[in-house]
Amino acid sequence: MAGGSGSRPGVGLIAFGAVVVGMSAARIASGWAPGPGWLLYESAFWAVGGMLGLWGWSRLRRAKAADPDLSWREFLHTDLIGIGVFVALFAVFAAMPAELRDRLMQFLREVHDAIGIARGRP
Repeated sequence: MAGGSGSRPGVGLIAFGAVVVGMSAARIASGWAPGPGWLLYESAFWAVGGMLGLWGWSRLRRAKAADPDLSWREFLHTDLIGIGVFVALFAVFAAMPAELRDRLMQFLREVHDAIGIARGRP
């Protein structure tokens, strides 16, 4: 992996684990309760998110060990930019009013269908 500019193997796992934990925290903060065992349910999500994050961290450390001449900042430069863009877009999407978000999703579905038709898929 020396000097490669591709995505690092653990960054996606760390980011996905953080999203799982964040969504679980949001459900706890909003008082969402699926039943009597809701705290156990959310604890399981925290555990899954934490395990994904730790798995990603171990993969990332192994990849960094293969390229020791770079600092962590240089090693993760493109990945950090990508995660920053994703977080900003996700925050904007989450802050949208429900009606606007539904219209945007409908528009994206129509674009997806139009691309599929253009490629010859019925």
